[in-house]
Amino acid sequence: MSKENNAINIKILDKEYQIACPPGEEATLQEAATLLNKRMKKLQKSGKVVGLDRIAVITALNLANEFLTCQNNDQVEEQVTEKIRSLKKRVTEAINSNKQLNI
Repeated sequence: MSKENNAINIKILDKEYQIACPPGEEATLQEAATLLNKRMKKLQKSGKVVGLDRIAVITALNLANEFLTCQNNDQVEEQVTEKIRSLKKRVTEAINSNKQLNI
């Protein structure tokens, strides 16, 4: 742990961990730990996955999948926004062209 980082204690599945954290990022780390703990407890309570290692890996895979899905959704949103801009420009040009013809 470098001198620039703070030691933050987090609790996941009733086990405490000390994690190095850059200054100013403590709240975000705590929020991430809370989310991870919540997801791991939910998976543990389901009884479908046994063993702490497997619970951690399955939870990590689920979170990574959600992250990638959000990234893909952002990319689709950007593509749709660009298409709308393009269509708007074409409509504006067509309207302006028609106005010039009517003059």
